[in-house]
Amino acid sequence: MISKILDIIIWITLTDLVIELALSKESIANKITALMLIFIFLTLDKILRKLR
Repeated sequence: MISKILDIIIWITLTDLVIELALSKESIANKITALMLIFIFLTLDKILRKLR
């Protein structure tokens, strides 16, 4: 139960980050770097879930 709540919080946070990133006036290189970090985080999260 707690795991599902934490998953929802993570998804809301990541969605908020992507929206803020899309609306920001940062350079394209900074946006790409931020998106790559988000995708790395999501990949690691999936790997850790499979290991549980």
